[in-house]
Amino acid sequence: MSALITLRGISKEYKNQDIPALSDINLDIYPGEFIAITGLSGSGKSTLLNILGLLASADTGTYSIDGKNLKDVSATEKDALRSHYFGFIFQASHVLGYETVSKNAMLG
Repeated sequence: MSALITLRGISKEYKNQDIPALSDINLDIYPGEFIAITGLSGSGKSTLLNILGLLASADTGTYSIDGKNLKDVSATEKDALRSHYFGFIFQASHVLGYETVSKNAMLG
């Protein structure tokens, strides 16, 4: 079985930081697999999740979804991939307390 998501050599740096947010990350995620990304505060978990979810781009390395290299994928194609492959549950939910669960779910 081939990997659904493949990261090779992914790195990300932010200006005005002494250390990179991510450095040479390699990761394979297979269909049906559950993973957990854990680590200390400031270790790059959110940066990695933003890259995986196509909300941010890596500075270096390659990222493939279902065998498709995302190097030259347009913003519209990223939107389509994101809607097909990913679901997000954010730490800060920002739900509207006066609305039902189903209405809050539809707002996203």
